Amino acid sequence: MTEIGVECTFDEQGKVQVRRIRLGDRWQTAEQGRQWLAEDGRHVLVLLNGTRPVEIILLRDTMAWVIKGSGSPGAHVV
Repeated sequence: MTEIGVECTFDEQGKVQVRRIRLGDRWQTAEQGRQWLAEDGRHVLVLLNGTRPVEIILLRDTMAWVIKGSGSPGAHVV
């Protein structure tokens, strides 16, 4: 998993609305799918610039956002 930048908001129940994601030095628009809580943190599925879904996680212990490894086009981490 690679640390990323995420621009988002949270509602009163703790749900997140992701607006865009920074991979390397580029910001990419994100379309959000479902989200869920797990032991390690909040998981969110997003589409980056209309590509296949990738999973990002807000880690509970460090409050850092990471992206799970993916071979999807447009989801390359630089």
